Amino acid sequence: MDPMFLAVQLQVRHELVLVTRETMDEALNTGVCDIVMSGIRATPQRAKGMQFSKPSAEETAAFLVSDHLREKFSQISKIQEMHSPRIGVSNIPNLIERLHNVFPNAKIVPVEPITTFVNDQTNQFDAVYTTWERATAWSLLHPQFAPVIPETGMGGFPLAYARSSFLCEYLD
Repeated sequence: MDPMFLAVQLQVRHELVLVTRETMDEALNTGVCDIVMSGIRATPQRAKGMQFSKPSAEETAAFLVSDHLREKFSQISKIQEMHSPRIGVSNIPNLIERLHNVFPNAKIVPVEPITTFVNDQTNQFDAVYTTWERATAWSLLHPQFAPVIPETGMGGFPLAYARSSFLCEYLD
């Protein structure tokens, strides 16, 4: 949804305010802003501090890997058979927990932003857990990497708008 369109529909003045992922909930709860218009992963942890609209899209869970590792990450069972694969992931507790549950032998490392993985010269990661959509975009910019959805998949992530209680009736 376009912010200007939403403002017209609500008959309010539209103003852009810069907030970070770390300050979204505070900005929404203190009235600094009424809505975060980028697609936000609606996680249980985030739902503790902010409200969400109904999901507006869904991204597919995937890995971004060095091109030569595509086959190793092509199936969940192959990843589970690897000796201590090193997987980077956003520092979001339920994502880290999901990876630990599926890949108990993996070394899961919070990494933010994804450029830490892409620019890594020390080979400290085998993969980064992200979404197909984001991994594909990164692989276009850095052709030495490939997006991989393991066979049988790993689910997805609903994206929603984080909003203040003022907007509840308009976005549901």
